[in-house]
Amino acid sequence: MCRRMWFFASLLALALAVGACAADPDEPSGTGGSGATGGTGGTGGTGGDGGQGGSGGTGGEGGTGGEGGTGGVGGSGGTGGEGGTGGEGGSGGTGGEEPAPEITFIYLLPQGDCGKHCTNLFPGESLRFIAVGQDEELDNYPDLPVTWSSSDPGIVSIDENGVATAHVEGQAEIVAQYGELQGSFPIEVGKKEVGRIDLSTDNADSIALVEGKTAVVVAIAYSGGGFLSFPVRAEVDFTVADPSVVTIEEEFLVDGDPAVVIRALTVGSTDLVVTSPQAPDGYKRRLQIDVLSSVIPAAQWKTDALSVGDLTSCALEDGQAYCWGDGNFGGLGNGNDEQAATPVPVTGGHVFVEVQAGSSHVCARDDQDKIWCWGSNSSGVLGAPDDVFHSNVPLEIPSAPAFVTIRSGGSHSCGLTAAGDAYCWGGNDGGALGNGTAGGKETEPTAVVGGHVFQDLALGWGFTCGLDDAGEVWCWGMGKAALGLGPGTPWENPTPQKVSIPTEIQAISAFSAHVCALDVEGAVWCWGQGESGQLGLEPGLPP
Repeated sequence: MCRRMWFFASLLALALAVGACAADPDEPSGTGGSGATGGTGGTGGTGGDGGQGGSGGTGGEGGTGGEGGTGGVGGSGGTGGEGGTGGEGGSGGTGGEEPAPEITFIYLLPQGDCGKHCTNLFPGESLRFIAVGQDEELDNYPDLPVTWSSSDPGIVSIDENGVATAHVEGQAEIVAQYGELQGSFPIEVGKKEVGRIDLSTDNADSIALVEGKTAVVVAIAYSGGGFLSFPVRAEVDFTVADPSVVTIEEEFLVDGDPAVVIRALTVGSTDLVVTSPQAPDGYKRRLQIDVLSSVIPAAQWKTDALSVGDLTSCALEDGQAYCWGDGNFGGLGNGNDEQAATPVPVTGGHVFVEVQAGSSHVCARDDQDKIWCWGSNSSGVLGAPDDVFHSNVPLEIPSAPAFVTIRSGGSHSCGLTAAGDAYCWGGNDGGALGNGTAGGKETEPTAVVGGHVFQDLALGWGFTCGLDDAGEVWCWGMGKAALGLGPGTPWENPTPQKVSIPTEIQAISAFSAHVCALDVEGAVWCWGQGESGQLGLEPGLPP
């Protein structure tokens, strides 16, 4: 406050002094006029970039005799500098972790090739488990982080990694804890008694192998006997009586049961002997193995008397039919269901003039134009009742007309009369029999509708094609590419449909899912599935 008073007093003294100095002594004395008001101070200069505003200008001098001029107004502050460039934006935040699934159920899954025997461990063995969780949508979440424990660690212990170890005989459960959920797995430790051992060779006492070929034999152990027996886990030993004839190449497990790969080395006969320390003393399961020469002497078959099916091949010699291959469904017609690597005679003493092998059945025409079939009857193609699953001897189709040609396909067969009328029987999937209906089966030959006069037929899986007397091809049955009818073909085609081929056809043949035809100029036309190049096109190209 004192400083301000001193400041204003100084300004007043300075103004009085200036006024005194302005009076002229030569002028007559009188009262001086009021001094002019001092000029407005100059505007301060523009401030530098970002600098402070300039100082106000100095006030102008007062007029003579006037009061001191008012100080000039301070100059405007300088323009502020431009703001700095903004910094770069920060990195995006890390995404939050995916929420854990809401598990509603857990189960334990053994890791190994123990198959159906995972609940049985021998003392000293270990087996790793993982815990698998399921949510309400039944989606699985394997290898859950769980806490492991055992109901009796003295019998079976389990470590933090889920590895269970068997110690002594007994029963225990291993348990996985996940929050409030539990999963458990029962384990029995010990070796059970073996009452018998069955082999995967359909319990046949012997099998035949061609030299150089291999076979897999699985040993399935059972406890007890009769109807009360059940599969058990067993240690099994495989030996070959004569290792120069057959050798064991590999031992492994199939669904927990011991198995071996055997290889036939040279022509001869030997036994595969199977034993188990869990079986009674002296128990041995023997399998005779007959090794055949890889060079099979063939009979002098008659011309056009050879037919090849999926499981069997057949041929004729002086009216006698011979077949070889898989006999599981009686397809060899020799009175048993065993396989044969060499031709075996078909029983019955028939004199056949034609034989046709299908997928798992065979039909033949005798010298009286009677039709006989054998093999699988699953589609009624043997003409037998439903309770006849298969036949390993020829059965007559008594209602068959007098055919001059027969053909066999996947699950049906057909025949042609001398007048060119076609008849079919067996499985009718998609209308393969051509009788105007689709589905089911026919145990008796039924006429193909349409009044066509056919000179030949070709059968595949679920379809039939016929070559008529004008050289045109007609197909019927399941709506696959083998019908040759183009896109949009319906699934069921129970009546013959004409295949568009711009030339006359003289011969036709079919297999599982494709057809080929030979025209009169010698050109070959094929249609159907061609993923393996069977149409004569690069695989994958459209037919």
